[in-house]
Amino acid sequence: MTLNPIVTGLSPEEHIKRLELALESSNLGIWDWDLRTQSVHFDKRWCSMLGLEHESTPMHLSTWQDRVHPDDLEACFADINAYLQGKTPIYENIHRMRHANGEWIYILDRGLLSGWDAEGQPIRFTGTHRDVTASEKARLLLENQSRIFAKMIRFLPLAVVMLDTQLNFLVASQHWLKEHQRTEPELKSAAFPSFFPDTGRDWNSVAQQVLAGATLSQDREWAKRTDGTPAWYRWACLPWTLEEGSVGGLIFVCEDISEMVAVQERLTSESRLSAIGQMAGSLAHEINNPLAIIRANAEVLLMQEAQKKLTPERLEKATRSIIKTTQRIERIVKALRTISHGSMQTKLQLTLLDEAILETAELCTDRFRHQGILLDLDLALLHQRPGRIDLAQFSQIILNLLNNAHDAVQNLPDKWVKVSAELSSDHMQIIVQDSGHGIPQDIRDKIMTPFFTTKEVGAGTGLGLSLSQTYAKNHGGTLRYQEREGHTSFVLTLPLSLFEAS
Repeated sequence: MTLNPIVTGLSPEEHIKRLELALESSNLGIWDWDLRTQSVHFDKRWCSMLGLEHESTPMHLSTWQDRVHPDDLEACFADINAYLQGKTPIYENIHRMRHANGEWIYILDRGLLSGWDAEGQPIRFTGTHRDVTASEKARLLLENQSRIFAKMIRFLPLAVVMLDTQLNFLVASQHWLKEHQRTEPELKSAAFPSFFPDTGRDWNSVAQQVLAGATLSQDREWAKRTDGTPAWYRWACLPWTLEEGSVGGLIFVCEDISEMVAVQERLTSESRLSAIGQMAGSLAHEINNPLAIIRANAEVLLMQEAQKKLTPERLEKATRSIIKTTQRIERIVKALRTISHGSMQTKLQLTLLDEAILETAELCTDRFRHQGILLDLDLALLHQRPGRIDLAQFSQIILNLLNNAHDAVQNLPDKWVKVSAELSSDHMQIIVQDSGHGIPQDIRDKIMTPFFTTKEVGAGTGLGLSLSQTYAKNHGGTLRYQEREGHTSFVLTLPLSLFEAS
């Protein structure tokens, strides 16, 4: 569509009238500058924007120049000269002007040459004048908020980096720069994800998921620092949004938790040793009793051989007894080795769950028997059922629950502990239940808290249930307290995906 059909046949007066209507609807003022005399014609809208009376306003360049903010005037003339010298296709500048009421308003000024003399030299410069105070203040406010936000990020006590939707660097915290031994100029020129932790993870895939609206995180992940040394990191990646709600980019937060992991490993080791220490006395019986049996059988064999009374039947019977007894010692030592060599790093391997529980229970058998506590292992559902578990962590969970159950019922008239399993469509549950009558309501929410204990000083670390809960989460499962049939129960729930059909 062209203007010709619209303007054809209009008189000059009608052309002017229509132009006036267009300018008025656009809220534009007009100025016309005679470059020879420095006189400028300002129309009524130009004057009204500044609170001036058109009739009394001097039609001279100084009327405009004297009202431009001193800090903006140099840039105005720089843009005018750049246009007059042919460096830009149009003159355009936003500057502040003083209103008649003393306030400063923002003006969008645009202009083009509109007249030349006989020699081709420009003599007239014509343009528009528009009040953009509202939009400019909003822009400046947004820029100021962005600067404040960037400053906040820079001084955060965590390693934080902010990227746009093209994964270009925007800002990073000083902690990030120090930790990754980079400067902001280096990051601005670096390609994503070269400045992210070297974990072996596909950071491009993470970024695309986050830009699509997801929030991703990892509580603990191994990585190499910039200097090549190993480290543990905790990280989170989330989208940041623009004012209208669309995703503007992503924010990545990471924390070097190597020291914390080292402390956790030490506390874990202490907790394991504490759990074993609680049964140290009974473990001596667990091993000494079988050793006594072996010794007795050996002495009988020697005596019968000396008396020439050793028969093949007696030899076979004694030998079988010795083998059976050494196998029990082997299971006890194996369980001790499994638990003592555990780690916070989860390593899943195919294991028979019933055997794992039986081996762990071997550590408690004599202790339970000495206190007259009945230990019932109802493991038929787990028989020959392999599962992908971390054997050390799983064994530690069972040992902690058995120890707690022992301590809870040892002074009760009716003393029993039962370990059983239940299967559903999507998970396996292992239940350790005892004859206790439940945990008081006021401490149920605290029992999984690190260092919380109801035992006497020196009787426990307060870490057993907390670490057991962490180990359960490491397997994608949960550990929770539950009162069943009026008795204390702890339920270890593991996803069925860890198990294979027998």
